[in-house]
Order: sequence, then C-alpha cells, then structure tokens
Amino acid sequence: MRFTTAAATIAALIGIAGIPAEAQTQFQPAPPVRGFLSANGMFQTTASTFTERFEFQEFVETGSIDTRFATKPSAGLDGSAGVRLWRNLGIGVGITSHAPGSQAGGGEVTARIPHPFEFNRHREITGQAGLKRKETAIHGSLLYFFPVNAKVLAIIGGGPTFFQAEQSFVNDVRYDHEYPYDTATFRGVERDNESASGVGLHASLDVAWRLSRSFGVGGVVRYSQANLPFTPADRSVKVEVGGVQAGLGVRVLF
Repeated sequence: MRFTTAAATIAALIGIAGIPAEAQTQFQPAPPVRGFLSANGMFQTTASTFTERFEFQEFVETGSIDTRFATKPSAGLDGSAGVRLWRNLGIGVGITSHAPGSQAGGGEVTARIPHPFEFNRHREITGQAGLKRKETAIHGSLLYFFPVNAKVLAIIGGGPTFFQAEQSFVNDVRYDHEYPYDTATFRGVERDNESASGVGLHASLDVAWRLSRSFGVGGVVRYSQANLPFTPADRSVKVEVGGVQAGLGVRVLF
C-alpha cells in the first residue's frame, strides 16, 4: 500500500513536470542549476503499526498485556539542500520531523488479569493506551538533476536515512475489582517513554518550478523506512518508522 501511494504521487509529479514548454508562459532559458535549497510543509500519508505482548505475575498466576499502536497520517516540516558536482550528479542532505499522535495519543491495550481465588479464570479488560510517537529523520542523498525544460527541474535522490524516534509504551495497567472478583474494570495504564535511533533507506523525487531566475515553488515525494530497537522496562521491541511523505514549498535555485 505504501509503495502504491508513493508510485501514484511520483507519477503525478512527473506528469505535471512533463507539460510541454509551449503550453507554459514565455520564459527565457536559465543557466544550469548548480544547487538548490528547499523548505516544505510535509504530510506523512501512511501509518506504521507495532504490537507488543508481555507477561506478568499476579495472584500466583501469569497474566498478559497486549498493546497495539498505529500512527495516524500527520503534518510536519521538511527541509533540504543539494549541489551538483559532476554533470547531472550531485549530493544532498535533508531533514524531516513529524509527531503522529502527539496530542491525545493512540493505541489500545488488552490485559488478562488472574483471578485472586480461582486458577485459570482470568478477567479481560480493554482500554485506550494513550501512546505517542515523534520522528526526526536526516536523509543523505545521491542526487540526479534532470532539467525537464527551462522552467521545470526534477531531482531524483536516494540513500541512507538516520532516524531518531521517541515512542511511549505500556508498562502496566490499572484496574478496579470487588468481591467476588469475577470481573475487573479498566482504569488506565502506566507508560514508559523511550527513545531509539538507527539507519534506514530512502528514495525521493523533487520537482521545482521556476518563478524567476533563482526562486520557485515545488513538490517532493519521499519514501523512507527503518526498524528501530526500543527497550521499555528491559523488553525488546522493534518499531517500524518512516513511510510515504509528500510536501509542497519554496525553492531557491543557484
């Protein structure tokens, strides 16, 4: 699904970039672009999901807690810069940041609580986990500059991405129960905020439309992905970060 969304968006940008020059307003040919700066408002179009299950001891029995967290599409910021080094090849760097679930949080938790008097008679409770995520990614790119015409420049990029992410996890659940303790009522969760970092990969397409000799507007589509190792309460949890991002903003060409 992520790759389908990314492919459709990239195809749309390429189609727009390929509008014949004669259909556009008159514009004098510009010198070859040596480099660019960009600033974009960005939208993360895809969600990532992780699940976790761990066990605990209570009333001389083993209980379990299951957590499921899925990020929602979210807005963020994106900035990048690049320079052409030889022919159409160059290098660049970019940074993106977004925080899905940064307000109320998200995720669901289900716990199976042992019965205090009877073996193998767990009480199941379910509630909202209130988990949050924040991601920052630094992209190092090998770039290919593709001048479509005098007004439109496409830049294809790809390379490693360094991710830094903060994620909250459920460590325990709070509940109420009364004699004869056949049922339990969910009251909330105890959370642990963790951070992790790691390296993944990305691919991108940036299309710039010149409005003047050195200023323009543009759009960018980027797909990035990595799996980061988190250790809440000494547990080991792999969390997928990244996804498909699309952004619009301004371009400075030089």
